[in-house]
Amino acid sequence: MLDGFRRFVLAGSTSFAAPYPEEEPGLGGSVLIDLEDGCFQECSGTLEVTDVDGLTMSVACENGHSFEMEHDAFDAGFEYVLEFLSRRDSG
Repeated sequence: MLDGFRRFVLAGSTSFAAPYPEEEPGLGGSVLIDLEDGCFQECSGTLEVTDVDGLTMSVACENGHSFEMEHDAFDAGFEYVLEFLSRRDSG
């Protein structure tokens, strides 16, 4: 399934909705998770996708906590994976 996502990203298609806050100046292309999609009790502030592989995505809280979870851990988890891959591959 991730192969399909990679082909989608390589084709340059980024026409999917972005459910997270708009990129702010200085964030360097960060993929932020909308707190309405979910969060962790240990987190405060922003929650950012830091890495993605075939099964999991790593996220980090503003306060330093980090977690590894399956792609579908958030309501829009696959969209976060696609956006992360798109930004990583284009940057």
